[in-house]
Amino acid sequence: MTDSEVRRVRSPKRTLLVVGCGSLGSSMISACLNSGIIQKEGCAFIERDSKRRSEAASSFGCRAEEFPGEYVRDFESVALVVKPQEAEAVCRALSPFLQSSQLILSVMAGVSTQSLRLWLNEHRSIVRAMPNLPARFQEGVSALCCPLEVLPAAQAAAEDILHSFGRVIRVDSELLVDAATAVSGTGPAYFFYLVEQLELVAQEFGFSREQATALVRTTMRGSARMLLEDSDSAARMRERVTSKGGTTEAAFRVLEGAGVGERFQEAIRSAFMCARQMSAGKSEP
Repeated sequence: MTDSEVRRVRSPKRTLLVVGCGSLGSSMISACLNSGIIQKEGCAFIERDSKRRSEAASSFGCRAEEFPGEYVRDFESVALVVKPQEAEAVCRALSPFLQSSQLILSVMAGVSTQSLRLWLNEHRSIVRAMPNLPARFQEGVSALCCPLEVLPAAQAAAEDILHSFGRVIRVDSELLVDAATAVSGTGPAYFFYLVEQLELVAQEFGFSREQATALVRTTMRGSARMLLEDSDSAARMRERVTSKGGTTEAAFRVLEGAGVGERFQEAIRSAFMCARQMSAGKSEP
């Protein structure tokens, strides 16, 4: 397959153990089950928090465990979806129960493959990916990095899982996984922030909260559709909306005068540097 962004044909069925059942872990399980790539008998999760564990077991009908055990060996793939600061302890707890053939799919921000190998007793079949929150609605996008030593069958398993909740973009370095963390992983928060500001000003103008929500979110949904269906660049589409001497030009005169574009790019670079620093720090023995 030459274009890894194109949805690939999935294998008939796969088995998956998800470690961590927060928002993203729950989204992964839901998407895999809804897509049919995994049946509930072939899916399980490990979650230390008793409330989340109970809720997820009830919602998905999957096996739910508090700690790793011999059952870990029963799964083709193991997805690590815990907080980066919990990664070492989780990996060391998993390590005694892993088989060399099992795929480790890490979706943790800023945790390098080098660190994972160290904590997993030199396990070699490890890939890193960075999905984002819209995976919950099967509208996510994931940057996936597969080292050359990972067998094609394991790479295919990773793509199958990630494709179940959105688009997959293959990248050839972990640096770009960290970059995706800053762009698409953090990206939803940037959009939420813009919506937040638009809704606040709409209410300041006199719209009710409900009216402001309808105005702004419907505008965002329609604009997103235009971006997806129009072949023009985002810059060209913005120019088409900006009439000389009009209201949009007045708004952008303020934004450009304040250097908002440059500061926004600076913010994204800051997120990227944070991801890189996390990777560097976690890589130290």
